[in-house]
Amino acid sequence: MAQFHFVEDYEAYVRKLLKDMPRKQAMEEAIGGAFDHVGEIEAQLLGYAGLKDGMYLVDLGCGSGRAASALGKRFEIDYLGLDVVQDLLDYASEISPPNYRFQLNHALTLPVADASVDMFCCFSVFTHLLHSETYLYLEEMARALTPDGRIVFSFLEFLQPGHWAVFNGTVEGQRTSQVPHLNMFIERGAIEAWCKRLGLEIVRFVDGTDGSPWGGAPLGQSIAILALGEKRKARPFSPAEHDRLRAQLATKTQAIESMATELDLARAEIDVLKQSRSWRVTAPLRALRRVLG
Repeated sequence: MAQFHFVEDYEAYVRKLLKDMPRKQAMEEAIGGAFDHVGEIEAQLLGYAGLKDGMYLVDLGCGSGRAASALGKRFEIDYLGLDVVQDLLDYASEISPPNYRFQLNHALTLPVADASVDMFCCFSVFTHLLHSETYLYLEEMARALTPDGRIVFSFLEFLQPGHWAVFNGTVEGQRTSQVPHLNMFIERGAIEAWCKRLGLEIVRFVDGTDGSPWGGAPLGQSIAILALGEKRKARPFSPAEHDRLRAQLATKTQAIESMATELDLARAEIDVLKQSRSWRVTAPLRALRRVLG
């Protein structure tokens, strides 16, 4: 099974933070700090992208629950958070609504059914993955997205001046052989090429310095909002979708058969009543009422 390239490194990083500082501080530092501030921006951004009450959201790389905690204050949704470090998931579960689910996932596949997810979000994750890993995840998201669903993810790009500091820090770390983790940049042209291959379309790019679309502060990283293309929306049903539709059809067929049985019983009771003396005696009166209106 395909796996992340850096699971062991990230687990070691979180263990070190837990050893060096209090748990709450370690959990916030593990995903970059500014916990409440960034979580609020992410929740606003997802609302702008179309998230509404009752939807099913999958948060890939949910970390210690920064977005989950903020979302719980704004929306009533079905939520699944996925991450590679159990310590982060445990903390996220503690600070999030009780109906939110969190699951350890080391694979480059997603544990969700075809065409079942209304929105995927992925913040500060593709910034640390190889391009091939990002592509595999987008492929999985396209498989599991509902026809009108959205994919929202953040990314670093060289043309954003504010992102250059990240690259420069990576260069300096490489110079001294002290690179803490992979920082991966993705240009918009690459995202466009991936979308074309995967049957996705770009709804909008948002610069990392622009928070105006959601009326708040900017995220810092750039944002891509994707949707299924028209051809992808018209895709043939998958085996899982066929099974779901068959189950729905069986349930409705059973309900119709039950109603037909009840109707047959009612007709039989009416036939018995028609043979009774009271029915024959009152029949002329009923006919007279119909005539008189």
